[in-house]
Amino acid sequence: MIELHRLHGNGTFLVNPDLIEIVEARPDTTITMVNRHHYVVADSVDDVVGRIIEFRARVASAAGAPGDHAAGARSLAAIDQNDQEQAA
Repeated sequence: MIELHRLHGNGTFLVNPDLIEIVEARPDTTITMVNRHHYVVADSVDDVVGRIIEFRARVASAAGAPGDHAAGARSLAAIDQNDQEQAA
């Protein structure tokens, strides 16, 4: 989730960046979700994009090394090997 600031200083809220379809300046930053719901926020387009990039980097880091698509398979293999060692 990314934190965004309501227009006119009315607090913050969290948005799932996977559900964002469009981020545009009209002139206020407007975020259109995949369900066509719109949010007008105080954050700039660059700030929103930066937060999305940071979010995706955190997700990728938590899943394993960047570009390491086999991290989950190795984790399962390690669990299986540990189970086999305990059974022996």
